[in-house]
Amino acid sequence: MNINFTLFIEMLIFMAFVLLTMRYIIPPIEQALEERRKAVAQGLEDAAEAQKQLHQAKEDAETILKKAKTEARKFMEETKVRGNNFMNDVKEQAEHERQRMLKAAHEEIQQQVISVKEELNQHVSLLIVQGAEALIKKKMSIKQNEKIIDEYLTEI
Repeated sequence: MNINFTLFIEMLIFMAFVLLTMRYIIPPIEQALEERRKAVAQGLEDAAEAQKQLHQAKEDAETILKKAKTEARKFMEETKVRGNNFMNDVKEQAEHERQRMLKAAHEEIQQQVISVKEELNQHVSLLIVQGAEALIKKKMSIKQNEKIIDEYLTEI
């Protein structure tokens, strides 16, 4: 065996190995690499799309938040107006009730005044009758009677 012949055989075996590798091993590896490259590219596209969706979601959230703040502010203003209207209504009702109570108290006072006047008239009448009886019992002169009556009436 000669070195050249061995080298030649080794070269043939090596070339057969390279050809077999190129034919049966490299294509599946290249296919796997290509699939991996496509998967990575798809992942990057998906990530970019997700980034766009995230950005859109943030914008939507800001829009919704602004709208909610505006509605809340509007609701608070409406509530304040309703509260003020309610307070005004309550004040008006209280004023009407106060006026009604004042009128009722005034009427009651008028009734009491009338009652006291009637009672006073009864007492005055009684005193006049008693005074007249006293005058009749004393049998005084007309001048004395008039003087007593005048003094009595000035006291009343």
